[in-house]
Amino acid sequence: MGGVPSVPQDRTRSFKVIGAGYSRTGTLSKAITLEKPWDSPVMHRSSQLLGREDSYVKLWSQAFSTRYDRPRLLKLLREATAGFVAITDAPGNCFVPELLELYPDARVIAVRRNRAR
Repeated sequence: MGGVPSVPQDRTRSFKVIGAGYSRTGTLSKAITLEKPWDSPVMHRSSQLLGREDSYVKLWSQAFSTRYDRPRLLKLLREATAGFVAITDAPGNCFVPELLELYPDARVIAVRRNRAR
């Protein structure tokens, strides 16, 4: 985590948490915190999409392109999230219903911004 992307070593790990809130609402802090109890990687946009290989970034791009082909979309999302125990930021927060379909036992955390601030 941090500046170095987390690459799952055990792709059979089960997904525990789906971050459904907007970016810039403590998503990095949540990611760092969630890595500790399970000692496993958490997907967070800044380190994953900016630091991973091009093929991984293309995988997420394909997920957005196939949004209306549900079977293909679910396959791509499963591949993109395999081995992570949580996702706390974009692009995962764009696919909350689909991730819940893939990981029905995962907990959802939705943080909202205070509009008054």
